[in-house]
Amino acid sequence: MDEKIEQYRRALENAGPRLKELILHRLEQEADISFEEFLELCRVAYPEE
Repeated sequence: MDEKIEQYRRALENAGPRLKELILHRLEQEADISFEEFLELCRVAYPEE
């Protein structure tokens, strides 16, 4: 996993509900992230789902 994805992962692990939404919204705008990477970060943000 590249450094940018790892930074998003760390941010999501330490974020509250509203910040998670903002981080994921920003992540959606990234053109160079794969769908699989996006799904993995969504799982980090919401592991209970």
